[in-house]
Amino acid sequence: MKLNEYPMIDDLQAPREPSRTSNVVPMLVANRSTHADPKAQELQRLVFYLAGGVVSLLFLMLLANQMNPKDEALRNAPLARVMGNWEGRWVGSETRLTLSGTPLANYKTVRFFASSGAQYQSGTVERTEGNENHAKEVWLTRIDQDGVLHARRNDEGSEEFELFNGTMTGDTLYWSGESQDSTNVVRVWLEGSVLHVEEMHLSRTRPADSFLITGQYRRAEE
Repeated sequence: MKLNEYPMIDDLQAPREPSRTSNVVPMLVANRSTHADPKAQELQRLVFYLAGGVVSLLFLMLLANQMNPKDEALRNAPLARVMGNWEGRWVGSETRLTLSGTPLANYKTVRFFASSGAQYQSGTVERTEGNENHAKEVWLTRIDQDGVLHARRNDEGSEEFELFNGTMTGDTLYWSGESQDSTNVVRVWLEGSVLHVEEMHLSRTRPADSFLITGQYRRAEE
């Protein structure tokens, strides 16, 4: 056995008896607390409860202010500044192409955007190919407190949806979204009185099914 594996000599010494002085101090503290002024203790408890109540009240006031913004905050909502230019009904045509540029289909399309509050805008896309009406596409866009855009897209009546994140660059809005088998990118911008939309669908499971939709629309008279 090695030398350093043996216990040190100091470790084998018998434990010392507790000091009498160390016993006296706790007894004095306990004795003082026993004879403390009951009125002072009651006052301390009252101050503690009052302080807790003030903190809770301030928290509730802050929460209420966030949930019920002033009218000025609603009028200056950033969503209206970001997406207000293309609210309304737009009518135009779209072409669906392969990524190599081969046309696949032509649509008559109606796009509609409408705000449904300070932070939300709803949208629909209705496509007609000849005499065939395709499923109505539904968008719900929101903006959070940091000015970040988010959207959800699904076909009307379907519970499956795709999530998008939006970025505004100048007068152009870019959406990007991921699903289990695809990546989707959407570009929306105004050029004079014409609304332009480009959508790219990239399939990860069937690359040959990837496609591009490009369209132009003009505002319809109400």
